[in-house]
Amino acid sequence: MKIHQILYPVIGLTIAAASAQAVFADDDNQEEQRVSPQLEDEGAAPAVRRLSYGAYPWLHLDANKIEFNGADWGPLRMRVDATGTTPFRILLIGDSHIQGDGATGMARRMLQDRYGSAGRGLITPNKLANTNQPADYTITSNTTGWRTARLMKLPWASPMTFTGISCTPPVGKFDMTIRLKELPGSYQGFDRVKIYYGGITPEVESIVSDGREIEFTRTVPGNGCLELTLRRSVTSCTFNFRTPGETNMAGFELLNGHNGVEFSIIGNNGANFTSYMPHEIGRGVAQLDPDLIIVAMGINDAWGNLTDAQFVKNVDTFVRELQRACPDAKILLTTPNETQKRNGRTSAPRKRVADFREIIKKYCADNHIAVYDYYDVCGGDGSSYHWIKNDLYSHDNLHYNITGYTLMGQLLGDALIQALD
Repeated sequence: MKIHQILYPVIGLTIAAASAQAVFADDDNQEEQRVSPQLEDEGAAPAVRRLSYGAYPWLHLDANKIEFNGADWGPLRMRVDATGTTPFRILLIGDSHIQGDGATGMARRMLQDRYGSAGRGLITPNKLANTNQPADYTITSNTTGWRTARLMKLPWASPMTFTGISCTPPVGKFDMTIRLKELPGSYQGFDRVKIYYGGITPEVESIVSDGREIEFTRTVPGNGCLELTLRRSVTSCTFNFRTPGETNMAGFELLNGHNGVEFSIIGNNGANFTSYMPHEIGRGVAQLDPDLIIVAMGINDAWGNLTDAQFVKNVDTFVRELQRACPDAKILLTTPNETQKRNGRTSAPRKRVADFREIIKKYCADNHIAVYDYYDVCGGDGSSYHWIKNDLYSHDNLHYNITGYTLMGQLLGDALIQALD
């Protein structure tokens, strides 16, 4: 089975924390904090060096492994062994823990350090849509008059796409500039770009880097995807487009012509197992052609009023859509970490998160799907108190700070490398 694509931090001042406290008191469901989180270190990159697990003695390191439940990962190991000749593609779909790429940025660097880098993978124009984006790139435009939409922020001014971000320029000419930042584990630029969009196929009039036009060739591998091959590798460039009708820009997949690991994410603040389903997630993911699809959701589901049976049905529907669209990809589900719910100025673990963790584990065991029990790895019941006490959470007790996300990604990276080796 193969699959790919999918899915989210802002201030750090005392005033922001105080205003968040006021919202917590009035919003029992904490929807605003989940859909539009205000985190202290938006745009911060993961730590350069590994964190020492010895500093976090409550972690259950013996649980830091993939439970296969009878799933055959032999083909994945063969694919990893062949990264000298062909890319190994991972797609992780998730919620706000994924959108900012703090954890996945660390895991990506670990995997690419070990197996090589096939490119940055999927990036989305989050900033154009007025939300937070990963630290290692920017997407900007000199064009004005954009209409934008975010998956969990209604109403939408632009038709939604499978990435959960949609940016619609005015009809006619528009530009978009991509810049990769120099961070640890850089991707040596890119010389192939897949452009994902909805609506009318945009025409690429020119590509400019460092003041010079770049020759390129163009193919259309499928509806909603435009592939460009550049004559030379770049770390930044401006695409000058023309569109005769409405084009909804969803994202860019950056490839470097090398083999190794490509680790893409689709992350949207507030997303749950039903959020992506109406937006052609299967067709979009299939164009990414992933070898491994990781699904990291469940926390936002636990903030609703779902019954156990409804939650199981939602998980099953989402997984089966991925299996239908990407029959050659392997699927890995992760359990949600213990998360605290505010009650005025105090907070306590949200019990439904633990309930849904058990449901995900049972679903995976019953259906022979691999699972990563992040809830247990983090320390199990009561572990959130340790993470908060040791300054790994943001002030909302829902999201981590960059150190927490770095630790989260390092744990996942170690578990994946162990499973793939």
